[in-house]
Amino acid sequence: DQPAYQFAQRFLDRHLLKAGVVYQPLEVRHEPFDLMTGTGASPPVQVVNVIGSQGELVFTCKAILHAVETTGHSFHEIGVVARTLEPYGLFLRRVFEEHRIPFCTTGTLPLLEEPVAKLWWQIAGLREERYPWQALLNVVTSPYYRCLSVNGRSTYEHKHIWSQAIRHWRVMQGREDWGRLAAVANDPEAIGDWQRKVGVPLEEASVALQQCADVVGRLVADCQALPESGSIGELTLAFEALVNRHLSLLQEEPSSQMEEPDRAHSASLAQAFEQVMTQLKQLDRVGISVTWGAWVEVFRGALEGTRLPIPGQSPLGVQVFDAMAARGHAFRTVFILGMNDRVFPRVVREDAFLRDGDRRVLAESLGYKIDEKMNGFDEEALLFALLRHAARDRVYLIYQRADHKGRPLLPSPLLTECMREAPDCSGSEISVPLRLAERVRIPYFSPGEETGQETRLRYLLQGRSIQIDSREPSFWWELFRHGLKAVAALEKTSTGAGSFDGIMAVEGAHWQELLSRGLSPTALERYAQCPFRYWMEHALRTRNVREPISREMPGRVWGELGHAILRHVYRYLIDHKWPVSPIEPVHLSSLVVSIIDQVCDTYATHYGKGYVVLWEKMKTQLGAVVCAMIEHDQQEYVDQTMVPVDCEIGAEGEFVSEVPGGSTVLKIHGRVDRVDRQSDGPRTRIVDYKFSGGLPPRTDEPDLVNEALRGRRLQPPLYSLMSSLSPSGHSGEHSKEMMAPHSASLAVEFRFIRPLHPAPLTFSSFHSSIWITPTGEQLLRAIRRWIEGIRAGQFFVLPGSYCRDCPWSVACRSQHHPSWVRAHGIPLAKEFRQGRKQRATHE
Repeated sequence: DQPAYQFAQRFLDRHLLKAGVVYQPLEVRHEPFDLMTGTGASPPVQVVNVIGSQGELVFTCKAILHAVETTGHSFHEIGVVARTLEPYGLFLRRVFEEHRIPFCTTGTLPLLEEPVAKLWWQIAGLREERYPWQALLNVVTSPYYRCLSVNGRSTYEHKHIWSQAIRHWRVMQGREDWGRLAAVANDPEAIGDWQRKVGVPLEEASVALQQCADVVGRLVADCQALPESGSIGELTLAFEALVNRHLSLLQEEPSSQMEEPDRAHSASLAQAFEQVMTQLKQLDRVGISVTWGAWVEVFRGALEGTRLPIPGQSPLGVQVFDAMAARGHAFRTVFILGMNDRVFPRVVREDAFLRDGDRRVLAESLGYKIDEKMNGFDEEALLFALLRHAARDRVYLIYQRADHKGRPLLPSPLLTECMREAPDCSGSEISVPLRLAERVRIPYFSPGEETGQETRLRYLLQGRSIQIDSREPSFWWELFRHGLKAVAALEKTSTGAGSFDGIMAVEGAHWQELLSRGLSPTALERYAQCPFRYWMEHALRTRNVREPISREMPGRVWGELGHAILRHVYRYLIDHKWPVSPIEPVHLSSLVVSIIDQVCDTYATHYGKGYVVLWEKMKTQLGAVVCAMIEHDQQEYVDQTMVPVDCEIGAEGEFVSEVPGGSTVLKIHGRVDRVDRQSDGPRTRIVDYKFSGGLPPRTDEPDLVNEALRGRRLQPPLYSLMSSLSPSGHSGEHSKEMMAPHSASLAVEFRFIRPLHPAPLTFSSFHSSIWITPTGEQLLRAIRRWIEGIRAGQFFVLPGSYCRDCPWSVACRSQHHPSWVRAHGIPLAKEFRQGRKQRATHE
């Protein structure tokens, strides 16, 4: 007569009585029958709400310990039940072991949660996916990989070096790309250039790169040897041989060093792998031939469907079941988890093609036993009733008021109905706080029932030490205390900026290094843009190791290629006394084409071509730009007698910086793209190329003076202060002459090269005569302010539009409000922000 048993009554009437089953009716009871005692008394119910699935398990463990210690329960007399155990599988074992509670469960974990299973997944598809670099690198640098390097070190120890090499040489996928890496491994010059960029010793870089090429080459060769097609059994045997040759379940550790749980886990993994292989071999009975790609899909589907038992179980522990497995079991106390809407009861939807009304008509008129979908709610109600009355002493109904992300959740309608039937439930409902300090008011969270981790957290929140009394404090404790101090300083907004905000010592080690080796215009430009980025790149010399790899060539590549092409072309022209001695246009065109092919082919040998169509198109556009520049320089010789004298040469100069108590002479050094001299006059010009691979938003010529005042382009003013040029070895007769600083005959010309723009060449000049004007004084003050900031150790965060593309944005805390407030109040930061708005005084 109970509403919860309507599904059982309907099943009995429809499927058993109509089939002729004879049964003896039992005595009718007016109260729900208890499975354990045979009485009709319902156990008391306690409703609990928590935050997140892990919060459900934590409270359950606290209540289990309370029941064992106060009422004498045995662990195996307690049941923990959920509609499905899938949300709890990942941390069920950890939470129970933290509370020292034994358990046995029907819950399982996906096999693909294991790292070695992911390797099986990846190694199976390497050939079909054309050896993508991430998957292949994961395989050969895994602790489960069998291959050892020649010096006995595991390949896992070289992962960071191999990853940097793959990113540097743009190895994407395909045997061609990995072949390039093998060729580079035998090129000492290429390895030398790379190791200087990454800061790895040359010998270590050479050995690591050669080992990478060897290990990858062996794996690729074995994958290529796999059959293209065959029966499922043949392909399965070939894959087993590949896995046994390259992977191990023991992480290459001697068995004597493995603990018993690790051995059991490895045995479980081996059994699961054998189970998958056996499942695939059984398909061989179909007797058809399949391709390797089809076999990989079947294999991966089998991996996805395989599950492992949760390790660490005890047969006399708390019984943790899903609702279907818990039917028929009796407990003294039962905890029902997941009492949330759309969880228990599960989601039930009516069939869109055959509605329940149509199913009812078919059943009543034709006798077809097609169950109605919405009857699933009655089945869920029956399951809940059976679980609720499976306990003799107490029932805990636990639901989440919010998930682990704070999203509010609704309680189950079954729970709402239960609370309506038993009004005492709602009045005694326990709400477990999220904060650890507020949980002490709940009896289950008394200090005597805390785990070690909870005790340590409580001590820390109370300001007490968790360090065991000893003469020498633990390294981890010292590290943790340092972290606490750092966090406390970072979260303050009332104090001024400090060392955590980039405020370093005045005239520190970095400043002393600059005094000895000098400062480049690019570095000072970086400081004027963002002092923190300057600190990361030029003081700490950090590298961005997570630069994404794309088949499309980065914009900087076309700048590198363009600079190399122009250097080779103009060195040839300078050596042949051009433009004083004319060269035939036909010869010039063939020269440009041959040099472009030579430079691009050299680059492609090491770094690849990317998309071939775009590669060839860009080569054509670069050729047109180079020819246009030659024509422009030819006309300039006719009009102004300007002659190129050298390319890619070093330049040095000095800048007097005012410091408290005097002045300091700071060296300036750089490398200019080209130097031109007037053949019949005193004029000298430094030419700098600026390539842009895309369509620039601005088409007008930039004002180099105002750009320099705002810290955006500092090469022109600082190049104009260069006092000497160092010949490159391919120079002409005028390159060894000295240039006087502040000479009225010196100019710096920027040549903006935009191959995709209708006007691919634009020019903008900065003349050294500006230094004797009020604008020059204004520019000197700005440069001195930036240099003074470096000397004073001011490397603060200065947010701007460039933060979107900055590789160090994850470290600068520009989105951290207290840090932003402190950085915003630094006096020099205010001057930097105001300087970005200033304009030349002559305007």
